[in-house]
Amino acid sequence: MLLCSAQKNYGVDQDYYIYQNQRGSIVPTVYYQTKNNWYASLRYNYEEEETVSVQLGKTFSKEGIASYAITPLVGLLAGKFKGAGVGTLAELEVGKFSFYTEPEYCIRFNKPDENFFYNWSELSIQPSNFFYTGLALQTIKTRHEPYLFEPGFVLGFTIRNFEIPFYLFKTSPSSNYFVAGIHWRLEK
Repeated sequence: MLLCSAQKNYGVDQDYYIYQNQRGSIVPTVYYQTKNNWYASLRYNYEEEETVSVQLGKTFSKEGIASYAITPLVGLLAGKFKGAGVGTLAELEVGKFSFYTEPEYCIRFNKPDENFFYNWSELSIQPSNFFYTGLALQTIKTRHEPYLFEPGFVLGFTIRNFEIPFYLFKTSPSSNYFVAGIHWRLEK
């Protein structure tokens, strides 16, 4: 779903993380983009549990054979993690193929040793109007730990203004976890 110019875009995402050996997590997101491409979002439990984040940015996009949308973002985080975030939402679509990435660097105000880099990426194909599938990758880098790569698979369905994705990450039997979502989007 590209956030293209000259349209209002808004939506609500509700994702649920289901872990094998620990409590699950609900991650709601609300976003809005103006006709002038200014973007704002509000997320909870995304960067860290019990943390709310507000992000602002501007989308730059172009439609064509290869369509893209890039939104540089800055934000504030409050709750368990108090700090700021700098990131980007970027998507490229060519025919039935789509690449999406969402890198973010989070800075903790009073504990710089706990700053971290996070990225969510997806490469998918949409063989029909109601179905897509592909690969996903989460990457985390903290100051004192090496890069952690969590590969996964995505299977999603689109029904009118709704998108229902299912993810499976870390495919070893002892550490699988799932993400299930329902995303509602509207363009005007």
